[in-house]
Amino acid sequence: MTAAPARREAATFASPGITDIYGLQPEDVAHDARSAYDRIPADEKGWFAEAQQAAVRDLKPLCFEHQVLHPTKGTIWAEFRAVPEKESDGSILWHGVEIDITGRKRLEGKLIQLNRAVEQSPASIIITDTAGNIQYVNPKFTEVTGYAKEEVLGKNPRVLKGGNMTPEHYRRLWDVITAGQKWRGEFLNRKKNGEMFWEFALITPILDKQGIITQYLAIKEDITVRKQLEEQLRQSQKMEVVGRLAGGVAHDFNNLLTAILGNVELLRDVDALKSNAEAAVELSEIAKAAERASDLTRQLLTFSRRQAFQSRLLDLNDVVRESSKMIRRLISENIGMETTFAPAGAPIQADRSMMEQILVNLAVNSRDAMPRGGKLAIQITPFIFTESELAGHPQARAGRFIRPTVADTGCGIAPEHLKHIFEPFFTTKDVGKGTGLGLATVHGIVEQHQGWIEVASALGVGTAFHVFLPRCQPEESSAATLNLPPAADTGGGTETILLVEDEAALRRLLRTVLERQKYRVLTAESGESALEIWREHRQEIQLLITDMIMPGGILGCALADRLLAEKPALKVIYCSGYNDDVLGEDSRLRSNPNFLEKPFESGKLLKLVRMNLDELAPPVRTS
Repeated sequence: MTAAPARREAATFASPGITDIYGLQPEDVAHDARSAYDRIPADEKGWFAEAQQAAVRDLKPLCFEHQVLHPTKGTIWAEFRAVPEKESDGSILWHGVEIDITGRKRLEGKLIQLNRAVEQSPASIIITDTAGNIQYVNPKFTEVTGYAKEEVLGKNPRVLKGGNMTPEHYRRLWDVITAGQKWRGEFLNRKKNGEMFWEFALITPILDKQGIITQYLAIKEDITVRKQLEEQLRQSQKMEVVGRLAGGVAHDFNNLLTAILGNVELLRDVDALKSNAEAAVELSEIAKAAERASDLTRQLLTFSRRQAFQSRLLDLNDVVRESSKMIRRLISENIGMETTFAPAGAPIQADRSMMEQILVNLAVNSRDAMPRGGKLAIQITPFIFTESELAGHPQARAGRFIRPTVADTGCGIAPEHLKHIFEPFFTTKDVGKGTGLGLATVHGIVEQHQGWIEVASALGVGTAFHVFLPRCQPEESSAATLNLPPAADTGGGTETILLVEDEAALRRLLRTVLERQKYRVLTAESGESALEIWREHRQEIQLLITDMIMPGGILGCALADRLLAEKPALKVIYCSGYNDDVLGEDSRLRSNPNFLEKPFESGKLLKLVRMNLDELAPPVRTS
C-alpha cells in the first residue's frame, strides 16, 4: 500500500491486501486514509504518530510492528515498512507496504514461552549435536553442576562422569538414542567442585520434518536426596530384619542360658561335688562362660530393641559425671578427656544402665580410633528442632531434645563404611579385637528410647556421634520404678505352683529348683495345656509362673489375665528374654518386680516366689 502525504489524509494507491489487514476496501482509504488509522488501538496511536513525524523530519525509512483491530478477525499484527518522499510543494508522499505477521507473532509468543520454560525449568536441560557435543545448557544445569555455560559448550556431557557408567553402559545408551528411541536411566556424576551427585536423565532425539535426527535433548533431575532416603530406607529395613532375627535367637538363647546357669547352681549343691576342688573350678568356668554369653545376648536384645528396660526420670548430666570415672579407666593415658554439661540440666526419661552403656560403647569406639593418643570430648547440649530445620536431618522430628555428643580426634571413618557402622557384627578391627556389636547396641538403645543418632566423620580428623534423646520435664516422667525388697526369705513352702514354659530343659530345671524347696509344681508347655491343668486344679494353684512368648494362640500375658479374671487372689510371675513385642509402651510390667528378665539366677526366682506367696508384692495384670 502506498499512502498519500499526511496532510492530504488520502491514499493515491492501496492494494486489495488492505482488506485482509484493516477490513477496508482500497477505495475506502483512497477517499480518507484516516479510516485505516482509526483501526489502530488507542494506546498505540501516540507512538505511531511520533514515529511518522520523526521519519518525515529526517526523511528516513520507517519500520515497526503494530496491532490492528480488524472488524471480523479481531486483533491483527502487521509490520509497516515505508519511505517518506518530500515533493516539490512540500507535501510528503509515503511509499510503503504492510504485511500481516499475526502468525509469526503467535509463533514468537510460543517461542518466548518455551524459552522461559526452558530457562526457568527446575530440571537441567542439555541440547547436543548428533556427535554429542553440547550446544545449550539452561541455568539449572549451571546451578547444579557448578559449571558455567561457556565451560561446557562444545564438550561432551561426559565431562560430568562420576563412575557408575561403564563404557558398555554408554554404548548401550548411544545405541538407543541413535535408533531414534528414548533412554531413561540414572547417573552418578561429579560436580565442578568434585562433589558426587545422582541424576535421573531422559535423553531423546530431536527430529526434523523428514524424521532425521538433528540434535539430542537431555532432561535431568537431581535425585541425590531421594537416593539417600532410599538408602536409609533399605538400611532401616535391613536393620529391622536383622533385629527381629537377633531378638528371636536371643530369646531362645536366654532360655538355654537360664537352664545352664540353673543347673550349675544345682550341681554346686551336690555333696559329692562340694569337696571336689577341680569340679568346683570347672563349674565356675561354665558359669562364667554362660554369663559372658548372657552379656552378648543382652547386647543383641538391645540392638533389636527387645531388651526389657526400666525407664525413669534422669539428669543425663549426672549419668555422665558418674560414668566419666569408669570411662577414664577404659581409655589410654595418652588420651585426654573433657566433659561439658548442659547448664540448666538434661532431663530425660530413660534406663540409666542403658545410658551408661551408650557412653561407654562410644567412648571405647573412640579409644580404638586413637591408638597413638588424642582427645575425647563428651558434651551434653539442649537442642530444639523446628519444622524449618528438619530438611538436613532425615531422622529428626520437631521438638525439644537432649543431645549427648561423643567426639574424638581419631582416624575417622571411611565414607564407604559409614552406612554400615550400626550393623551388628560389622567391624573394621582386626579379628579378635571386636565383636561388631558396640555401635549396633548403641543404635538399638537409642531407637528404644525414641531417639536417633547422627554421625560426622572425616578421615584423619576424627568422628563425632550426636545422639538425640527426647527432653522431658519432671512432671512428664512416669511413676518411679519399683524395685525388689532387699530382704526376702527364699525358704520353701508347700504351696501349689503352675509353671508354664515351652523350653523343655528350662521347664525341667525350674521344676527341680522349686520342688527342692518342697513346693508342689504343675508344669505346662503352652497356654492351652496350662488352661487344662487350671480347670482341674484351680482351687489349689496359688502362684502362676509363666513365660511371655509361647507357641499356640495364648501368650503368657493373655493366660495370666484369663486366670486372674477367675481368681483375683492368684499371684503371677512373668518371665521373658524380651518384652517389646508382647507388651505395650505403657505396660506396668515394664517396671514391676513380678517381671523376671532371662537369664536369671535360681535364687532370684525363689526370693520372688516367696515374696509373692507371702503377699509382699501385689498381683499385676498386663492390661
